[in-house]
Amino acid sequence: MIKTNTPVIPEGMVLPKVSILVAAHNEELQIDNTIRRMLYDLNYPNYDLIIASDGSTDRTNEIVLEWTKKDPRVRLVEIQENMGKAHAITQAAFYSDAEFFLGIDADSFIIGDGLKDMMAYMLVDTDFSPANRVGAVTGAPTPMNRSSMLAKLQLVEYNSIIGLIKRAQSTIGRLFTVSGVAALYRRDAVVDAGYWDTIMAAEDIAMSWDIQSRGWRIAYSPSTFSYMDVPTTVKQLVNQRIRWAIGSMDVVTAYWLKILTHPRKTFPMIFLLLDNIISTIWSLFWVASMIITFFYIFVDFSWEKLYVFTTVASALVIFQFIFGMLQLKLSLNYGSELGDDTNKYFRFAGWYVWAYWILSPVTTVLAIPRFINRLIVGRSGTWTSPERTNLDGTEDDK
Repeated sequence: MIKTNTPVIPEGMVLPKVSILVAAHNEELQIDNTIRRMLYDLNYPNYDLIIASDGSTDRTNEIVLEWTKKDPRVRLVEIQENMGKAHAITQAAFYSDAEFFLGIDADSFIIGDGLKDMMAYMLVDTDFSPANRVGAVTGAPTPMNRSSMLAKLQLVEYNSIIGLIKRAQSTIGRLFTVSGVAALYRRDAVVDAGYWDTIMAAEDIAMSWDIQSRGWRIAYSPSTFSYMDVPTTVKQLVNQRIRWAIGSMDVVTAYWLKILTHPRKTFPMIFLLLDNIISTIWSLFWVASMIITFFYIFVDFSWEKLYVFTTVASALVIFQFIFGMLQLKLSLNYGSELGDDTNKYFRFAGWYVWAYWILSPVTTVLAIPRFINRLIVGRSGTWTSPERTNLDGTEDDK
């Protein structure tokens, strides 16, 4: 069979069964739409849908039960106590008899041939990896709610830098993480890792590092768009990025020794490890330098200092705007969900880079004391339901 970087399932190949695992906690606003889209808009011949309701106290269970009566492919796993997403998705996996799991969030879905495109990496050898060593495949997250400025900035982020990062990491044969909103797993890889870690802040990052440290590979399927809700307020976004930062710190402290002591199996992950550590150190220096700069200007204020600072800052902002637009343009050359809407969002590219350079180091620094506290008092995998967007596009006001 001819190898390629973009595998295609041969005509006539029987596709294996996939269990779509959904961890849900108080998701009455979104779960109905997720089930409907996964049942009726997904072009795949053999799959079921297992929803693990993790201590839900709203109408989530009731909605799922109605679907179990309509379609035998839908099953509900009721978990009485809030034990966290990792525990919920693990329980759902226990009820599956499939060789492959597609883990999705309760507010996300994929449509069309997205699952087939992911499965191709599991079934067809490529230059990237033999198919039987691919333990997971991640898709391209794409925001559905695009009405606010903040959502548009995240749309640019997901359609530019995140996709480019995954493509770049693919060149060294390892990915920092799958996208938790939609990731296809091989059962053998999940079992090898002992299922999802219930004490890590970000179960998707933890699973990615675990299976890769055991010799499995993760592939990136850029043609699989996983649609999802994104934070629509600064508070929600900051909390999300702090959780991501804590999740990154979790895996660094958990796997650094294994990576350094087993270089033959984990060598490419050394680059991911160093990138994470250097990024954290850079964030500390960036925040410290900003604080020192403002003290330097305003404690002993002079117009000359303000002029120099403003001139340098303006030059950097202009550079960021140009870089952001070039970055988005480059990513579009590799394909993007934006399609004909590219020009509509192109003007947000510069603002995204400017905002990202502030948000990323600040949230990383804010995450450090929380991470240290988790190490001291113990880690918890429990979760709360984020504010969701109703199907008509309005915000849930709970």
